[in-house]
Amino acid sequence: MRELLSGFHPRFEALSALADQTDMVLARTRSGRHVARCAECAAMVREIRALGDAARSEALPGAPTALRSRIEGAVREQARAAPQPSRATPAPDAPEWAPAPALRPTRHPPTVRTRVALRVALYLAAAAAILAALTLPRGERGVLRASAPQRMTFAPGRPAPGATVHVRYTPSPAMAGFGHLVLAVRYADSTARGDNLFFWAVEYDSAAGLRRAADGAMVGDLVLPANFLALAAIVSSPDGMTVDRDADGPWLLVGGDHRGAPSLRSLLAVPTIAGRIPPAVSDTLQRYFPSHPAGYSQAKRFRGEGIFASLVKYFDSAERHYARFDEALGKQRVLDAERLSDMVIFAWQIEEPDEAAKWTWRLVREHPEDPRALQYYASMVHDREMRFNADSARPLVPMLATLLETNGYRDLSNGWARTLVKRYGDAELASRWTLGTLHMSGKALPNVDVDDADLASPEFRSRLGAALRARTLTSCAARSVRYLLRYPREWMSTFCERSRGEAYATLGRIALAEGRVAAASAYADSAQTLFDSTSFCGAKPARRLRGEIMLARGDTVSAARELALALSGGDYQSGQARDSAGLRLRPSVDAGRWKAFTEDAARAIAGCYAVAAKARRVTRTAPAS
Repeated sequence: MRELLSGFHPRFEALSALADQTDMVLARTRSGRHVARCAECAAMVREIRALGDAARSEALPGAPTALRSRIEGAVREQARAAPQPSRATPAPDAPEWAPAPALRPTRHPPTVRTRVALRVALYLAAAAAILAALTLPRGERGVLRASAPQRMTFAPGRPAPGATVHVRYTPSPAMAGFGHLVLAVRYADSTARGDNLFFWAVEYDSAAGLRRAADGAMVGDLVLPANFLALAAIVSSPDGMTVDRDADGPWLLVGGDHRGAPSLRSLLAVPTIAGRIPPAVSDTLQRYFPSHPAGYSQAKRFRGEGIFASLVKYFDSAERHYARFDEALGKQRVLDAERLSDMVIFAWQIEEPDEAAKWTWRLVREHPEDPRALQYYASMVHDREMRFNADSARPLVPMLATLLETNGYRDLSNGWARTLVKRYGDAELASRWTLGTLHMSGKALPNVDVDDADLASPEFRSRLGAALRARTLTSCAARSVRYLLRYPREWMSTFCERSRGEAYATLGRIALAEGRVAAASAYADSAQTLFDSTSFCGAKPARRLRGEIMLARGDTVSAARELALALSGGDYQSGQARDSAGLRLRPSVDAGRWKAFTEDAARAIAGCYAVAAKARRVTRTAPAS
């Protein structure tokens, strides 16, 4: 379920569908109620509607005036080239009751007896098809075939752990000019846990080389690890600057047992590398493991496609399957985290928030250490906030920090839960949350969301400063050996350096809160240097810190210029921050002068991004070495 996994906002497809509905219809759905409360999603719906209105208002050119005459002339030419046979005349000695030969067979309307027989035959055929579809074992149904040839294939298709897999790849136009390529993969092995969930990680390790075969395809062999379950694969150029993947993401290879049969453990590991259960995996789970909800929780269809698929649709709806699983699993006293998680997603899929809350509470009680418990609990609290009021959500918020601590700080999507903590929690709870996120290990340096209220606590400043100083010592060079799904390899070190710059900026805020203006200025210079070295146009953390330092020194006009650059942006939060800063800068900087500063800053930032985009286009179109 992508809405749940991407921060509570509906997907673009859902917003596009909502844009075609009336306001009355919107009020009846959960997504519509979300749009009514969310300024960002409402703006997106308005933009989609405006785009549709503009498209409908476009005048379409009519057909050329000579088109009709050309068509009529072509029809006449065809008729002259193939004349119709003349009607034959019966022979003189033919019986008087024999009909004359006709140009085409005569169709007689069916009699009442014929119609009844035909209707009975159709009913019997439909009943037989439904009975066969409902009683035939899943393993005996036809295997779904891909609708289009795949550009990457694996042989065998369901390899066992430790097997050697032959890879065949048809290069895209961007890859056709390279003599050899790199196959880079991400494994979901037996050590994979919930910390890899939600598809944020995009790093891939080189696994095999691909060489050109006689037919132009690129081929290679890949030896799987002994604990293999599944993998996601991309293809990279040797320099790491060009990456190819499937249309919907990386190519997936799901393991099987020693006989080549599907493995439930391998299929359930797919979301840890893909962030979702693709349709092909859902179909396989439904066919071979019909008692597990994973095959239905994110599925868009519940049967294989075929001539009788529509006949059994009524008997195979998502709601009926949910009711079946709800009855079967609800009777069990203890369930594994995987089934509970799938039932939460399944309930959200059919837009039953109360059912989702029921399964979320079970997941929290029985598996609080699972990172999904925190994510789904935050979604439940957010839904309660939207459907009822803040008073119904506020008592549930402290559990968020408890879940973060219980699961060992392994959640990668705590930003939205953090919003709830900051909105409804007290200062102690907010500081507890922020300090907890600093314990997340093994990840790239994350953004540290620190409010001025957090910095009022000396203990918080001490612990936060120690953690950030350790982060600034992290080397970014070692991370450049990897490949990325969305970005060139060299960009990884860029992200790392920018994260170090943000750490320096936060250290400067701590120093400024303690009255150490000179130390804060040194931290601001270090942060700005790192941002400049990575061509980061915004550099907002450093610029905001420099503006605050200038305010502390009494240089209001220079502070206004820096803060205008730091607060540039078109989102709602940036607008609020600009208004607040404008009030702080008065009377030295009046409203008109502050507006001029912000307009200059917006133009400067836009020009910087335009130059950076042009540089990226030049890099991408450069000939391969």
